[in-house]
This record gives sequence, structure tokens and C-alpha cells, in this order.
Amino acid sequence: MQVKTCRVCNGRNIVPVLDLGMMPAPNRFPETEADFKAEELFPLRFCRCEDCGLALIDEIVPPEKLFSTYHYLTSASSPLVTHFRELAQESKKRFKLTSKTKVLDIGANDGTLLLEFQTLGAKTLGVDPAKNVVLIAKTKGIDVLPEFFSHDLAKKIKRQQGDFNIITATNVFAHTDDIHDFTNGVKELLAPNGVFIVEFAHLLEMFDKKFFDVIYHEHLSFFALEPLLKFFESHDLKVFDVKKILTQGGSLRVYVTHAKSTRHKTTTAVKKIVNEERAHRLHLKEAFEEFAAYVQSYRASVRALLQKLKRAGKKIVGVGAPAKGVILLNYCRIDNQLIDYLVDSTPLKQHRFMPGVHIPVFSEEKLAEERVDYFILLAHNFQATIMQKLLPYREQGAKVIVPFPTIHIL
Repeated sequence: MQVKTCRVCNGRNIVPVLDLGMMPAPNRFPETEADFKAEELFPLRFCRCEDCGLALIDEIVPPEKLFSTYHYLTSASSPLVTHFRELAQESKKRFKLTSKTKVLDIGANDGTLLLEFQTLGAKTLGVDPAKNVVLIAKTKGIDVLPEFFSHDLAKKIKRQQGDFNIITATNVFAHTDDIHDFTNGVKELLAPNGVFIVEFAHLLEMFDKKFFDVIYHEHLSFFALEPLLKFFESHDLKVFDVKKILTQGGSLRVYVTHAKSTRHKTTTAVKKIVNEERAHRLHLKEAFEEFAAYVQSYRASVRALLQKLKRAGKKIVGVGAPAKGVILLNYCRIDNQLIDYLVDSTPLKQHRFMPGVHIPVFSEEKLAEERVDYFILLAHNFQATIMQKLLPYREQGAKVIVPFPTIHIL
């Protein structure tokens, strides 16, 4: 379904900036070669609303095709586990978490964040549409509703459980088409002095580091802070603080409460981030055009490097099989003729194939079986952690190809 109106301002002046071509669903990994023929491809265009400046894609894939079965587990990423532990501990200290505190996590995945809150004594509930990962959460003793979050669902939850002191949505808000309905649901469930904590990849970091691989069909919007201030105001909510965080290669953690609440004072960080965005011209179409021009020139340079290495007989292995890697490999037309295989720590992805390009995915144990000449870092947002893992192979002479902000070899 093609988007005709902006999901923030309802304007109809949506202009394509970058066409990435036909792409598969990034977190549905085919299991056999017979599955390749059934794999669906969808148009992927990066656009800008000329009225409010929102960055978005203009093709919505039916959510059930993306999320009903999901091959991504938060708990498989040790940096994310650490990140969520820090978020829970910060919330306990800052918002006086007690045994009476009620926490709702929207997009709870396998319950990793809620487990941290539960360990700190809070009462928890999650919502997530991926039935397979909800079952994993339940084995940990985490209650997660296997549904898409909406205002209607929020009303049902409120009738049964009342309101919540803390509501979290980490890398979920950008996945949502009807953010007005989503926000109405949050407002319905948020206690009078409650806090809605939302995290998303920051458009400023995306442009600065040239991360075009974060453009995929799960990410419907790419937020800067400035357009969101007015958006939340339109729902009688206010942003009272914002914090830069490292996830997704550079994200924002935004703190929101009811406009009428006097408990949470607005910090200077809000204005500081907006000023920084303006200094980087995120409110101007020229910034979008420069980003698109870079991406269009990028493909040839990556392919040229990998082709040169393969002609020299080098074995190249991809590290990580993240959604962003699906975009990078498909856009650059990199298949198993250029990369021998991928390794990933997520069991649900192992012994399957990378969507679209159909490179086989194995566990990290496979690296011990044979010598690798070059690793290409597909999960580049966890570069520090992965480089440490690869240290034994680097000491034996292996090199690491880092794709962003420009492709280079370490």
C-alpha cells in the first residue's frame, strides 16, 4: 500500500528522494532453497514530507507479513541486553521505581527489557505481535500479549489492569504507520505523572554516518526530534527530556509525559538537540538530496572492492545477518558469489538464508572450521563488540571490511 499522506502532519506533499529498488521482508529468513520462489519483494523508496520535513518510506507492507513470524531476538545481542539493563536501572533511580510501579513494554520481543524491570521489582506487561517470540518470553515468566498495539487494545488493557507508570517503546515507534492511534493508546494507559520512554534511530546520525541500510520496510519513519515536539503537543503530551544513546548506530531516547503534569520539568537537552538538527540542515531538502547522491555512488565502490578480493581468491565472510545487512547486500547486489557465508548469534537465523540474496547463515562456531581472509561487518552498529570477538582471527591475518561511513578495511 502506497502512502499518500504524511503520518505526522497529514500533508500530501510526499516526495521520493532515494529509490532502493525491490526488497524482501528483512526479518523473514527462508529455510530451504524451495522457499526462494515464494519470497515476496516490495518497493522501497525513501521520501520526505515537504510540509513538515518527516523522513519516511512510502510503501507499507502489511504488518502481518513482517511481524507475525519474526527471526530477531533481543536476548541474542549482548550489547542490547546491557543497554536494556541500563535503561531499567536508570528508570528505577530517576522515576523512583518500587514494587507498585507498573511497566508496559510495547514491542516487547522476547521480554528482555521487561525481565530487567521485573528483576528490579516492578509489575510488568508486554505487547508484541510476533507469536513465536512471545512464546519465548512466556518461558521466562514474562506476560506478553501476542497482539499489535492500538488504542482499542489500550482501552481493553486499561479496563483489566488500569494505567501504567512507565511505558516503553524501543525501536517500535518508527515501525508504526498510524502513530496517532498508537499515541492515543499510550495516552490512554499513561498514569497522570507517568513517563513514556521512546527510542528510535536519529535521522541526524543516519545522515552523518551515511547509514542508508537502516531504510527497510519495518522502519516506516525516520525521526528527527523537531517534528515530534509538535506531534506530541497535538496529543496533549510534552517531551521533557532527550538523551543520545548508541543503539542502531546512534539513537535518541525521548521522555514524554502528559502536558498537564508538573512533576517532570523540561530540560535544556531538548532545545540543544533541535539546534543541532537545524545546524545540520535536517529541515531542508538539500540534506536529503546530498544523502541520496552519496548512496547512489556507494554501490559501485562496494562491488568493486569485493570483486577484486574474490578474483584474488580470498574467502569473505559476513559478520551478522541483521535487517540492515539485508538492505546493504540487496541494494549492492552482493550474493554468495561475493560473500561465502554469514555468521550470526541468533539461533532463529542460523541454517537459513539471508533474504533476497540467499547467502547461507551459520552460527559463529563455523569460523573455527576454516581460514577467513576478510570479514565484512554487517552488524556495524555493534562494531566494538564484534571487533573484540574477531581479535583471534585478526591476529592470524584476517582483515575486517567496515561499510560505513565510507567502506574501509581494518
